[in-house]
Amino acid sequence: MSHQPLLWISLSLFYQSSAWASTGTNAANAANSATTGTGATWYGLVTLTLLVVLVAVILRVYKRMAGTGHADGGITVLAAKSLGPREQVVVVQVQGRILVLGYTPSNIQLLTELDEFSAPAGAAAPLPSGFSSLLNTALKRGRPS
Repeated sequence: MSHQPLLWISLSLFYQSSAWASTGTNAANAANSATTGTGATWYGLVTLTLLVVLVAVILRVYKRMAGTGHADGGITVLAAKSLGPREQVVVVQVQGRILVLGYTPSNIQLLTELDEFSAPAGAAAPLPSGFSSLLNTALKRGRPS
């Protein structure tokens, strides 16, 4: 993602607002210079504030997108079982290894490593991992067949 178009847009908006603020050449504007100058100052400050907020939002989105090389990071959740309100046992596959993990909000513990894993009778496929696959699953469920 190139920041060059954003830079040109922000510079052109700032230039237009400063050019608008400095136009006071006719007699009517000269008579009302106190109110026009104050309005132009506020207009420039509001424009500058909006540009700073816009740049901050764009940079935040860019950093979030740049950090996600793989949607799921190479981790597949094969099964999960809730043991309490915030505790789970999760079976995951990472680089061909099948791991059983205990999960709490403050800790993730390796319980054991399995040689093989067969899905429980009720589960037809691995659970989706990653936001995009969860979103696709939710969208498919919402569509009438």
